[in-house]
Amino acid sequence: MRRIELLLEHIDIEHQQGLEIGALCNPVVPPECAGISYVDHLDRAGLRQKYATDPNVDTERIVPVRYVWTGGPLVDVVGARRFDYVVASHVIEHVPDLVGWLRSVAQVLRPAGVLSLAVPDMRYTFDCQRKPTTIAELLEAYLMQYRRPSIRQVLDHFVHNVDVPGHCSAASLWADSTLAARVPRTRPMLLKELGEAGVRKHFDAIQAGEYIDTHCTVVTPESFLGLLTELAGLDLIGFCVKAFHPTAMNDHEFIACLEKLPDEIARADRAVRERCILDRMPRPGAQPACG
Repeated sequence: MRRIELLLEHIDIEHQQGLEIGALCNPVVPPECAGISYVDHLDRAGLRQKYATDPNVDTERIVPVRYVWTGGPLVDVVGARRFDYVVASHVIEHVPDLVGWLRSVAQVLRPAGVLSLAVPDMRYTFDCQRKPTTIAELLEAYLMQYRRPSIRQVLDHFVHNVDVPGHCSAASLWADSTLAARVPRTRPMLLKELGEAGVRKHFDAIQAGEYIDTHCTVVTPESFLGLLTELAGLDLIGFCVKAFHPTAMNDHEFIACLEKLPDEIARADRAVRERCILDRMPRPGAQPACG
């Protein structure tokens, strides 16, 4: 199946109401579908201006943005509307507070609504020399209510960013398990160039409200499922896993479809909710059954 088919595997775009977050000029759900609304951090005019000189963005094809979301609860942006699905392709890695983001998305979904995600597998991208995000890092971001990438997230991203695809591709990283350690970093002398004064300058800018786009969360399929398991144990998410497609050979992303817990489970006590999620967590080589 093609990635679009996997992302829409449990979604009826012709008859359901949905949101797509961060579609820009490459939407998963086409604008012709009557039930789709797009969410981004700027309106279409603002996005066209922002990406006017970016050769990778066809500004004429940027989708119409109905909801501008710059932080805080998504429900404050969409109001009383509730949706059957939310789609986000290569979005969650940019989110400073992933736990808060998941909880915010859950608030605007109907019970048993789905969140369909395309997530980069760090092993086959420019994040291949980074360490997978830990539960402690997710909890720090959630408890601190990060609305923009923190200095730690920014530095980890730019210090360890490697030259992919400049020196290699996802296919070459698949073919040689030792290659990731040998790919040159994009800016190997970055910290030395910055020095303490430069680091403090960026820290002060972030504290003053500057947003530096960063891969805040980096995961493999296994580590992502592990994080969901730990969040379930903490009763911090209201999703189970409806379908999961690990990274295909020579590809760089995996697909996860999360289902919002039905009302009767969401209202049950913590142990019941936790068990529902954990029982439906995929095992290696198996597909979850949720519903």
